[in-house]
Amino acid sequence: MSGNRSLVRAGTVVGAAAVASRVLGFVRDVLMAQVLGTGAVADAFLVAFRIPNVVRRVLGEGGLNAGFVPLYGAMLARDGQAAARAFAGRAIGDAALLLLALTAVAELLAGPLVFLFAAGFTEEGGKLALAAFYTRLALPFIAFTGLASLLAALLNAHRYFTAAAVAPALVNALLIVALLLADGDAAASPHAGADPQTGAWLAAAVSLSGLLHLAVVAWAVGRMPERPHLRRPARAGNAGGNGLGHLLRFALPALVASAMTQVILLAATALASAEPSAVSWLYYADRVFQLPLSFIGVAAGVVLLPEFVGGRDARRDVAPALTAFLTGALALALPAAAGLIALGPTVTAVLFERGAFTAADSRQTSALLMALATGLPAAAASKVLIQPFFASRRLATPFAAGIGGVAVTLAAARLTDIGTAASLGLWAQALALGSGARRNILWSRSFGVRIGGLTLAALAMGLMVATLDRLAAPWLAAEQPFVLRAGVLTGLCLAGIAAYAALAAPLGGIRELVRGKGAR
Repeated sequence: MSGNRSLVRAGTVVGAAAVASRVLGFVRDVLMAQVLGTGAVADAFLVAFRIPNVVRRVLGEGGLNAGFVPLYGAMLARDGQAAARAFAGRAIGDAALLLLALTAVAELLAGPLVFLFAAGFTEEGGKLALAAFYTRLALPFIAFTGLASLLAALLNAHRYFTAAAVAPALVNALLIVALLLADGDAAASPHAGADPQTGAWLAAAVSLSGLLHLAVVAWAVGRMPERPHLRRPARAGNAGGNGLGHLLRFALPALVASAMTQVILLAATALASAEPSAVSWLYYADRVFQLPLSFIGVAAGVVLLPEFVGGRDARRDVAPALTAFLTGALALALPAAAGLIALGPTVTAVLFERGAFTAADSRQTSALLMALATGLPAAAASKVLIQPFFASRRLATPFAAGIGGVAVTLAAARLTDIGTAASLGLWAQALALGSGARRNILWSRSFGVRIGGLTLAALAMGLMVATLDRLAAPWLAAEQPFVLRAGVLTGLCLAGIAAYAALAAPLGGIRELVRGKGAR
């Protein structure tokens, strides 16, 4: 019983820290919109910020954890603590050297790197050079947060969760301080547009926040009784067996496969770069889109993956857990998508429309948000469907599904808007993963009825919230105080949650996700 209480306490700490990090992340983005608005400086900075942020997002949702923890745990059980500590020390030393080398190469190739993700910047004078400058300032974040993620995985392997969970919230807090300082400097000339120096200051703050992340987890690792014995980086001929090379054989393929959803959104960013300010609009739309998706991703990576690891070879053991999580993911994603479609203009106006972020920017952002929201159930399903492939290290299917999603996004962009194209790419990825994992799902009439019922409940909730949104328009007008507008928006969200809960309660879904039971 005491073990269960410890797990509950650990889960509470991790959950509270995750909520705090995401709330602070939203505050950061609201301030970012206020300080930078849209335009050349904002587009250049947001491309530079997106590159390290995607790396952080992939690592934070369990990509490295899924590779390191099983490998380290197996070595600890098989060879003893001394061998495991030596392995961890060697891996940390090798990782530090590799990350520094990769960062140095990326610094030299910052221009081509930005061109890869934002080729359209070449049409707008010095925007490409400005984005490359900001990228060089922000790139050290990748080295810092990459090493911090490895140290956090080591902490998790020994059940030390607090520092690894709290560090991302501190990173966002530091960026908020940087934005507040930048906002104070810009207040004297609110209509002059963002100063390129402001973008440089914020890009440097990104790297500083990564250093803070590393410092927090390194301090926690240093206090561990099981702290690793740091070793000099191995020579090329020896690295494969004892350190990072051994780890990368397991972790790197999982990282690449888990990043494919983000690659689809990066492809959308590359397409957006051809239109002035579109990168900024897409960034803010994506930030709202990612909020529900990040909760599902963390739950799938941290809770579901262990269900499939450990050599369970009976399909009936895997299918109930996968089916339950798939149902639960859709039970969360369907109402989130309906709510974002119904409240898209209100959400973007209340959250971002102030300072340098204009009403026209808000309209463009909300249009992209509503289009992206149609792909949210697909992205959520992919987070779940990819886990059996991770557990069995069959990564060809997730990789092919992601490449197919990118191809669909690029092709669809010729016929429709960027947000819709990205959503179609996400659906293509989810359908490919679903086809590959079809034998691990308990297909039944009750499962179909449940998903259909959850969809109808979400649609009914969306229609109700859209009606309430129109009725509340006088209290949501731009001239009203922010506190009033935020309160009304919160009330609309709570009304939607209550309506959906009442409609969907008989169908289960979220309840089964918590209990870990499959659909029968």
